[in-house]
Amino acid sequence: MAYCTQSDLVDRFGLEEVTEASDRLQVGAIDKGVLSDASADGDATINGYLRGIYQIPVEGSPELTRIACDLTRFYLWGIHPPEHVEERYKAAIVYLKDVAKGLVTLDATLAETEASGPSAPVVKAPDKVFTTDQLNKITLT
Repeated sequence: MAYCTQSDLVDRFGLEEVTEASDRLQVGAIDKGVLSDASADGDATINGYLRGIYQIPVEGSPELTRIACDLTRFYLWGIHPPEHVEERYKAAIVYLKDVAKGLVTLDATLAETEASGPSAPVVKAPDKVFTTDQLNKITLT
């Protein structure tokens, strides 16, 4: 499931910009392959920040449609995006970091977590060198 569609991008940024950003072969039309790759990159970025917090993919979140459009737009432009596109990308990343930190909450299904089980972390450490009893017996001079 993609967080944004070609239609979402065109509605937000206009047909001319989406065509210009995706048309690597200069044929005057949106390159659906390039658009699909950029959208997949945007989705992966979103999922990377939200995995473990929300059930992935997050469904029905208008905020994520906006964020996905900004990320996809940035990835469409490649290595030299216009400054305003880069600024919106940076703002989208800040938003995702805030969601990941719990400062912003999405209206979405939380990820299922297990308190224990095969995926719970296992911590191993060497045996204690000094016990509390041994340390209490030490006198400082």
